[in-house]
Amino acid sequence: MTHLDEILALHDLALDPAAGDIEQFRLRSLDNFNNRTLHHHVFDFPLIKRMLEYANFEIINMSQSGTDFFAVAVLKI
Repeated sequence: MTHLDEILALHDLALDPAAGDIEQFRLRSLDNFNNRTLHHHVFDFPLIKRMLEYANFEIINMSQSGTDFFAVAVLKI
C-alpha cells in the first residue's frame, strides 16, 4: 500500500474497464489484501545481483534505504 497514492493518480482507467470509475478503483485498491489487483515490484539483493551479473556488469556497491535498493555497477569489457 506504500504506492497507493501514485497508483491512484497514474492508473489509466481507460485501459482497465474492470476497475470502474476512480472511486470504484480506489475502493478495490484499498481492499488489495483480498483481491491483489495492484501492481507490485519485488526485488531483493540476490535478484539484483543475479540480474546485473547476467547482463555482464561488475557490481561496485549495493545499498538499501528503507524500501529502496541501489546498485552501482559497470559493464565488464
